[in-house]
Amino acid sequence: VHKSLLGSLSPELQKHTNNEMKEGRGGVMELGEVDEATMEAFLEWAYLKDYTVPEPKKASSLIGHTKVYALADRFNTVTLKNLAYSKITALLADIGMVVLKVDVAALMEAVTYAYDNLPYSTRLLEYFAQYTSWAIDVFRTNKEFQALLVSCPDFAKALVTNSRGAAAPPWL
Repeated sequence: VHKSLLGSLSPELQKHTNNEMKEGRGGVMELGEVDEATMEAFLEWAYLKDYTVPEPKKASSLIGHTKVYALADRFNTVTLKNLAYSKITALLADIGMVVLKVDVAALMEAVTYAYDNLPYSTRLLEYFAQYTSWAIDVFRTNKEFQALLVSCPDFAKALVTNSRGAAAPPWL
């Protein structure tokens, strides 16, 4: 990647590419925690201002978009973050209510990754909580969903905040 291009993508990347540290002097940034598909999507966006993920119309692509969003958040590349967010929300709007086990698992993988890798105040976390609250009947018995509730109190809190009360009192 051209250093000038990388530096132009965000102030954060500008700091990483133009400094006296290893990245700036050597011209190499090591991001071992970023998988190959996410890096390819990032580089595609850097040059073309768009990116693709495998199976773009399926729920299985949610994890790819979520990883791109998290990378964009990490380096404060606002336009990429907005693009990933719009791809996630458009995909879930197209899918509607997830019903297939494979789609539920894909969504739980994306939500878990988001809560593990993003700051709590991120709008993607809020969106995932709203969507999950809306589709709660699908997720109730899902093991990944139950594990996420236990392991991530922030998700549980956001889910309760977005939930509506029961339609009738319990004694009826």
